Amino acid sequence: KAVVSTQSTWGHSNQCSSLQLTTMSSVVWQYGTKVKMSATPWDTPHLAAGAPEPQADPDKVTVLNMRFCPFATRTILVLLTKNIPFDVVNINLKKKPDWFLEKTDGTVSVVKYKGKYVLESLVNSDFVDELDPSTALHSKDPLEKAMGRLLVEKASKMIRPFYGIMMAKGDETRKSKKSARRYLLK
Repeated sequence: KAVVSTQSTWGHSNQCSSLQLTTMSSVVWQYGTKVKMSATPWDTPHLAAGAPEPQADPDKVTVLNMRFCPFATRTILVLLTKNIPFDVVNINLKKKPDWFLEKTDGTVSVVKYKGKYVLESLVNSDFVDELDPSTALHSKDPLEKAMGRLLVEKASKMIRPFYGIMMAKGDETRKSKKSARRYLLK
């Protein structure tokens, strides 16, 4: 099992494998150490319509994010696992800035690097992984790599129904649970 050192941009450092880095309730767990995701760099205001595009260091990864988006969290976890320095720009997804809509498809996560925008969390997570090949998260064996990606795809299909259940209120909850159960068990 490959062990990598992770150090976030706010200074926490631990040894962990990519399999031991998981999220639960906006918390990152590293070898039993709880690191709150409300700490910097996540705890920044969400930019809304009318906000100018922030300046970004072209040689540093910038994640366009929404604090509680599980897809954006995926990208951030890869960056933390690989110990790659990064900045976060939170986006208000209900009132998106014009520059964000012009340069992306309007969804998060987006990685901005060297002036280019890499969309979709699985794609930008693979991109980030390849920035530092010395700590590859994927196997070099093509079949093993494909099987790992299939597992991620399968798990990804459960995120939306699960998120719907978590966000449902009142009578909506019962209907959402039934709908999600049908979807997940087909």
